[in-house]
Amino acid sequence: MSDYFSFLKQQPSGIKTQALEECILWSISYPDLNELYSRNETGLRIGKAIPEILFLRKQQDQINLLTLSPEECYLNLINQRPEIFQRTPLKIIASYLGLTAESLIRLIKRVTGK
Repeated sequence: MSDYFSFLKQQPSGIKTQALEECILWSISYPDLNELYSRNETGLRIGKAIPEILFLRKQQDQINLLTLSPEECYLNLINQRPEIFQRTPLKIIASYLGLTAESLIRLIKRVTGK
């Protein structure tokens, strides 16, 4: 996860993030990242690739949430990230999909035929 907007503007993020499970978080300061860029070509390539990957992922998520039905979003999520359903409470998945927990349960039952 990243708040690249906040990082580039060098301003505090307005986004609150909470880990749902134990994780390892890596952090790099803006000056340290710029030093890495200037040190060698590899640092510059890595520094360019990471935000591009994050941007593409975030943009695709936004496009999907705006253009696909909740059922299509659910099917994409279960096909692309099935582990999410093992590790994340349904109410959080429902919120991400813009549904209530009850609506998500109905959708799951309809899709799985159970």
